[in-house]
Amino acid sequence: MRRVSLFALCLLSLTSCSALKKATGHGGAGGQGWSESPATAPSYAIGETANVKAPPCNVGGYFKIKVDPGKPFHITTKASQAGSSCGYVEVETASGSSVTSVDVCAESGPKTVDAQGQEGSTLVQVSEKYGCAGITITMAIEDGPAPANTGAGVAPTDDGPQPEN
Repeated sequence: MRRVSLFALCLLSLTSCSALKKATGHGGAGGQGWSESPATAPSYAIGETANVKAPPCNVGGYFKIKVDPGKPFHITTKASQAGSSCGYVEVETASGSSVTSVDVCAESGPKTVDAQGQEGSTLVQVSEKYGCAGITITMAIEDGPAPANTGAGVAPTDDGPQPEN
């Protein structure tokens, strides 16, 4: 009887830890850092890093950012080396309308996207484009607008011609 109780206690402890990890949202579906649905998307706060592993190929995976409406923030993105594959990161409103986006490829280095908190919910949609080789996109979610490009490895937010320093 005592062994059964100990077994039940151990099982309950493991179940509770698993439930806690899911409740914090950082595991996403299978520990990927994203979810197939905005309704079940994991949440990240300003100051946290989202490691989005193997985002869907040419379709969206989602996570949320816990930020007050109107509050500026930026996301510095970096894709893992995965051949010719690239990632797509889009900040959206709660209804799924695009606010701003950026393509990120390992070859092009980090990219930064500026945004503001949205009414209801601030969603981020991620996907893998082109080669679909199973990349990881690392996103540092930081307070305020991105610093000016100082040549220190932070890429501008658009892909157009850039002024020389």
